Amino acid sequence: MTKTELAKELGISRRMLYKLIDRGMPADSVEAAIKWRQQNLDVTQTNDFRIDGNPGVKHGKGSRGNSSSRNKGDASLEKISFNEARTEREILSAKLLALDLQERAGILFRGDKVENIIAQIARSFRDGLFVMAKRVSISVAAESDPARCEQMIVDGICTHIVKITDEFERNIKV
Repeated sequence: MTKTELAKELGISRRMLYKLIDRGMPADSVEAAIKWRQQNLDVTQTNDFRIDGNPGVKHGKGSRGNSSSRNKGDASLEKISFNEARTEREILSAKLLALDLQERAGILFRGDKVENIIAQIARSFRDGLFVMAKRVSISVAAESDPARCEQMIVDGICTHIVKITDEFERNIKV
């Protein structure tokens, strides 16, 4: 077994391997090297003790895979290169810009804005029904024909619905 293969199996660099060999680590087999490391190395000097989760392995260009697989896991545990981070930032900035343009064009609406408009229209509808009932009740009380009473009530409701619809359209365009 070559020194490069042994270093790869142990998950350390060749330079670290030579340092450990100089300190007495056997280089004839992986098992012997692992056993020596467990007995002679302080746990703080191993990859397993690293706080940042860095396994100590260098990645070549393009070996990390695409960004979609990275988003599925816990992003706080995985380290990415500066260029990958910049690329992801640029992609997210472009997506935010597209959303902003859609909002300005009136294609997309903010959820909180829509909720406020709907709540305002519901209050207006409720209050308007009470006002319409008072206004129509005076006319209906003076009318003796049931068909005419019904028509007055329906006309009052339709007028109110048209008013609410117009208010809704005005609020959406704002």
